[in-house]
Amino acid sequence: MKKLFALLDRLPRAVVLLYALFFSYLLLIAVADDQHLGYPRAFTVLSSLGHLSALIAVICFGLRIRETALQTLLRRIFPFAIGVLLCGVLLDATIPSDYSLVASGVPWLLNTFSMLLAVAPAYAIQYRYSCRDA
Repeated sequence: MKKLFALLDRLPRAVVLLYALFFSYLLLIAVADDQHLGYPRAFTVLSSLGHLSALIAVICFGLRIRETALQTLLRRIFPFAIGVLLCGVLLDATIPSDYSLVASGVPWLLNTFSMLLAVAPAYAIQYRYSCRDA
């Protein structure tokens, strides 16, 4: 974990902020997809809040904002954000009839893996930012 933290700490601010822009685009796509697939509104709202907490952490990390109250809040939200992300993967694996794990198999797995790789840095940064001084 220390090596990951050291790597994250060495990232240039511009790279982190560009990633925040990319992650916000992914967040918008995820919300639209949840609505399009007819997922329960409560899940869509909770999922959006989980992703938004990661986005806030990435932006604060990139701008080097060190707000203790925010870090504490994001630290408490982190397990929830990961849980909602995993619930989303489970919903995506089972609910859509045209493109799910059952309907598509390996292509769905590869797509899901690539999306998890794309969002993993945001959650790693959220963890790093919220646990910096804990």
